Amino acid sequence: MPFTRMFIIALLMAGFAMAFSGLAKHTDGGASRPQSSSVTCGEATGVACPTKRPL
Repeated sequence: MPFTRMFIIALLMAGFAMAFSGLAKHTDGGASRPQSSSVTCGEATGVACPTKRPL
């Protein structure tokens, strides 16, 4: 009987760890904001901005 309780507790802890890991990955992915075009190109960085070709 004690082994069964310990096994159930281990399963619950593993499930909690997996859920917490998934939540941490989800929030970490949303934390990064896309950079504006002024940061990636232009006079501030010395890189020319791409231009759209006319259709």
